[in-house]
Amino acid sequence: MRLGLGIDAGGTYTDTVLYDFQRKLVLGKGKALTTKDDYTIGITASLAQIDIDEPETIDLVGLSTTLATNALVEGKGARAGLLLIGYDEELVQRFLEVSPYWIVAGGHDMRGNERAPLDEVEVRRVVEAMVEDVEVIAISEMGGAVNPEHEYRVQALIEKDYGIPAIAGHEISTEMDSMKRATTVFWNARLIPIILDLIEAVKAVLADRKVTAPIMLERSDGTLMGETLARRRPIETLMSGPVASVYGALHLTGCQDALVVDMGGTTTDVGIVTDGQPRLRTSGARIGVYRTTVKTLDLHTTGLGGDSEVSITHDGTLTIGPQRVIPLSYAAKLSPAIAKELETWDHIQNEHIDAALIPPVEFFVPAKKRTESGMPVVAKKAPDIGQREQAAFQALQTSGGASRFQIAKAIGYSYPSLLRMDYLESQGLVYRVGLTPTDILHVLGQLDLWDAIAAQQGAKAFAHRWGRSIEELCQLVLHTMEQRLAKQALNAILAETMSTKARSNGRKTPVGTLWTRQSPSLEDCPTCQYLLYTSLNGSDAQVLQCNMKLRLPIVAVGAPVRAYFPALAKALQTELYIPEHADVANAIGAITGNIALTVEV
Repeated sequence: MRLGLGIDAGGTYTDTVLYDFQRKLVLGKGKALTTKDDYTIGITASLAQIDIDEPETIDLVGLSTTLATNALVEGKGARAGLLLIGYDEELVQRFLEVSPYWIVAGGHDMRGNERAPLDEVEVRRVVEAMVEDVEVIAISEMGGAVNPEHEYRVQALIEKDYGIPAIAGHEISTEMDSMKRATTVFWNARLIPIILDLIEAVKAVLADRKVTAPIMLERSDGTLMGETLARRRPIETLMSGPVASVYGALHLTGCQDALVVDMGGTTTDVGIVTDGQPRLRTSGARIGVYRTTVKTLDLHTTGLGGDSEVSITHDGTLTIGPQRVIPLSYAAKLSPAIAKELETWDHIQNEHIDAALIPPVEFFVPAKKRTESGMPVVAKKAPDIGQREQAAFQALQTSGGASRFQIAKAIGYSYPSLLRMDYLESQGLVYRVGLTPTDILHVLGQLDLWDAIAAQQGAKAFAHRWGRSIEELCQLVLHTMEQRLAKQALNAILAETMSTKARSNGRKTPVGTLWTRQSPSLEDCPTCQYLLYTSLNGSDAQVLQCNMKLRLPIVAVGAPVRAYFPALAKALQTELYIPEHADVANAIGAITGNIALTVEV
């Protein structure tokens, strides 16, 4: 019997699956919230749902994650400094997207000839300044893709004489674009502790379960790499989670041509598969403003997931996302104090004159830091905040979860809306709780994971503030999700099928610019949006009717897809495949990728 253990550490959930390769059979699966304070907690909780009676029969542990992507988006990671060899200061200021950086003379031309000698005295002076401010140094040489001699020398000097980790461009990329190469090696350096923490957490949990199989990590192009390589090149795990979902979906369905949609708690990713192969992006992965050299599948991502925040704008419009919050239904299970407060929510709000300045349903839970022994750490002081917010932080730690109203009451403050909870959240000290599509599915009885009563109470309070019924709220959330998902699917198709001329709508593209996946889209075209709306919501009363037919089947994976995609597939007049284990397709993809050896000449 050949077994594989797949683990996917997502931005919201950690999924695990025990898979029989020979019989192509899922033997067990688990799902738990990702615990960013201590990854072992979420991994352990997920694995606890699987019976592993004979750990020695597990041949492979596959790991995929979105942690690298999230770190780029949120600007998190190690304190890294970028040492540029032979770069032009003016060009760096114009085109480089990362900092801090230092420049020294040297580098090679595109034929591999030395442009200027490397001055080791200058290098030492600069490195001595860098080590005062950074934890790891990233090195990129102009012309290093052709001849990285100066990179080798500087890297050896730093590691020998200064005892600080140094990562060089020749280890990461052969990309000729010097700015993309520098950006990639810089972020690779910043990501090292994040991926190391995850790998060490996985190894610790596996050791407890007596699993000794090697760990392989999913790359952004769908291949697998070993733990040793991942420790030096964590940048290659960018988009690892969504890529694993695509391969898991293909493995579960056997589809050769399809539109694959992965809907998670934080984002939704869409990709097109042709002849059984997902398409590769030729320009390298791009996360926000950061252009990298990382090869990845051509996926289209939007900040829409099961845990996206449902909110009301100033003009009364209902919006979903892109902010993610902890669902009320889960928070109430996590914190009895929140469940109890929800029972008298109307009365609590009526006691405060500034209740209208606060979202209809909003709570906070403290981030639980832990020591190496696993014991909780109670922070004595949160960094760089005022006395009032410090008191609020301590009150929240004591209660385990509360609204602004209860926090303000605990510290004797009369204006809950003025508490700077957003700052505590930005520092990773607290997590925000709110109404989400996941809660709406609990209200409708389409999901039964956590506290449905808390979800009902939260939806009631939200609907009351909005001036609608709970039924209207639930139906509009479902409808809005279906509309957004349809737009994202069609954006992906249009990006693949429209000609460059059609994309530009006849406008000339300025020299030196590239068309990106983010623009144009359906959001830029009111006429397109109207035609899509009439196609999805047509009625005989409309003067103009439009029918849209998708000539690819939809393969949908992720925990909430059964609630949204049947109606979407019907509206787009196409087939829908939701495999039996759609909720853990990413973990299956983590162990069904390909181990590749690539030689670049």
